[in-house]
Amino acid sequence: MPSTVVHAGFALLLAAGLLGRHYDRRALAALLVIVVVPEVDSFLGPFMPGAHRTVGHTLVFPALAAGLLYYDTRIRDRSLVRSRLDDFERADRWIAVAWVALFAHAFAHVGLDWTHLDGVNVAWPLVDRFVHLDGEVV
Repeated sequence: MPSTVVHAGFALLLAAGLLGRHYDRRALAALLVIVVVPEVDSFLGPFMPGAHRTVGHTLVFPALAAGLLYYDTRIRDRSLVRSRLDDFERADRWIAVAWVALFAHAFAHVGLDWTHLDGVNVAWPLVDRFVHLDGEVV
């Protein structure tokens, strides 16, 4: 499994390319927290066998979060996220950071672990099965 430093480094590279004018220390700090938090599932091992690469390495929760974020910011008449932030430009900035953080979590964390060893449990808790990418790059 790639180290946490590799996950963080790849996430920062993605952020540098995707954040544009929103790229700053606070946005990177928020992004790093979201990318590193899935490793906490390692501590669930004594209570739940096979918890590592299951609880925090699923694509179900990021998909739900993306759906909720899209619904709240694009479909609803009055956005809860925008109403929590006092100014429109600031709200747009943090919504962009949230989208990049979800993308970075999916690719820089789950995606990297998916290609390594036994893979990840991408559909947990809906399906309890590890999947991995296998093959060669030619």
